[in-house]
Amino acid sequence: MSSCYVVLAHTDPAGLLRLVRRIRTLSPAASIVVRFDDADLISPDVLRAEGAIPLLSCLPVRWGDWSLVDAAREALGVALRQTDATWFSVISGQDYPVRDLAAWEETLHGTDADVLLDPMPAKAQTWEYRWSSFVVSIPGHPRLERVTGSLVDRGSRLLSPWVDVYRLERTGTRHFWVRRPRRDTTRPPFLVKASQWMTVRRPTLTAALDELQAGSERVDVLRTMLVPDELALQSLCAAHATTVREAPTTATHFAPDAPSPDWLKPELVGSLATTGAPFVRKMPPGADPAILAAADSLAEASGRATDEEAPTPDR
Repeated sequence: MSSCYVVLAHTDPAGLLRLVRRIRTLSPAASIVVRFDDADLISPDVLRAEGAIPLLSCLPVRWGDWSLVDAAREALGVALRQTDATWFSVISGQDYPVRDLAAWEETLHGTDADVLLDPMPAKAQTWEYRWSSFVVSIPGHPRLERVTGSLVDRGSRLLSPWVDVYRLERTGTRHFWVRRPRRDTTRPPFLVKASQWMTVRRPTLTAALDELQAGSERVDVLRTMLVPDELALQSLCAAHATTVREAPTTATHFAPDAPSPDWLKPELVGSLATTGAPFVRKMPPGADPAILAAADSLAEASGRATDEEAPTPDR
């Protein structure tokens, strides 16, 4: 039985390379798939030299929409086809391990769970509205883009309250978000909201990706949910699992109302490690060596603790 770490990366090539090397050190037998969509981020040959499987994708992603689900589906599909792993962990390129990964993998092989999820609260607006988005892009004509965007803004006022069209500072002026009230505002019984950083057993993952690829009533509903990367694969994996366990793969800390987790500091690394998660996030570019030292020390300590607890084999 083996594990595969599926890394979704988009920034900080030095940190990404450091993460791959650290995973390889802590779990020499594990497979590593690195998915990225910017050819300038890192060379596939560099990743191969470190024993990782590079996936340079042509699928662009945008925060908050279905493209993030497609990115995860693509990477996990490659991991299923190109490795024989039993367990698959989805992590960020800005994660870093704080546990001995080989020892943590042993706990996976001993569990009866099919998927490990880190639940998150879901607001009613997640399912009470149909959500979608579109981008106004006219390459080479920035002025025409601005005019078109202004026309969309003006037209959207005529559609309210039946349809709301708006922009978010985080996603830029070209990206528009649309929400429409649903007739049925009952929460779907299969809906599971959880962090996209999760760990799942091969048969459950295979079944979830097959349903995602083929389509279903569940998939149709999930496509119109708010922030689907925190819903789609999680709901489908939970639906196909016999046993779901609540356990984080990556531990983070969010300040109140913050859209992104706090940058790691040595003291935060220690605090997050108490969750039992094998990884912590968010590692800053050009990370302070003290942050790495704190994380490495915790990983080494967890390995020693596992060795001390291991029973002595009969002779």
